[in-house]
Amino acid sequence: GNGQDPHTYSPTPSALARIERAALLVLTGLGFEPWLAGIARGRSPSKTLILGQRARGRTTAAGHPAPHVWLDLSNTRAWVQACAGQLALLAKPHAPLFQQRALALDSRLEALDRWTRGRLAALPAERRRALLFHEAMGYFGEAYGVHFESVAGLSTAEEVGSRRVAELVDRIRRGELVAIFPEQNEDERMLRTIANEAGKPL
Repeated sequence: GNGQDPHTYSPTPSALARIERAALLVLTGLGFEPWLAGIARGRSPSKTLILGQRARGRTTAAGHPAPHVWLDLSNTRAWVQACAGQLALLAKPHAPLFQQRALALDSRLEALDRWTRGRLAALPAERRRALLFHEAMGYFGEAYGVHFESVAGLSTAEEVGSRRVAELVDRIRRGELVAIFPEQNEDERMLRTIANEAGKPL
């Protein structure tokens, strides 16, 4: 739901019941929704779509599969087609409508991709370096030429040591990281502490 962290979400019994009844379960996979993994394994492949298996993948600095695949819009566009195809199999009379809407959405995503590339290309490379709380933006960084550092690793639940905080404060002061972005659902206090110590606004 809104404001929930998909890494740590714990579904209610009623939510689980709705998932079990769903004609199609769509999930990212790649460890993004660990609470859904067991449910997905118990369902028919025709009623489950794991989008992470249909994307150009990458790994994190720690060697884990990176799940935030949609942040490279080429992956998102592939997902749209995958969803349209799977829905068409489940509701064949509506297949033309699914394809029509998929094409319309793909056109919008293509335009967004061009706009994003153009805006970021206008910035010097040394200005495209930012700090986040956890390692979520790797796909975006690779696709659009932005370097992201994270306070924590892949999971929002990871502990962060004082040595790591001091290292990041020092790098911000030296100008190696030029922006700090808080993330929805994250504990903003850690980033705010780093920003205050480095003299950099969020």
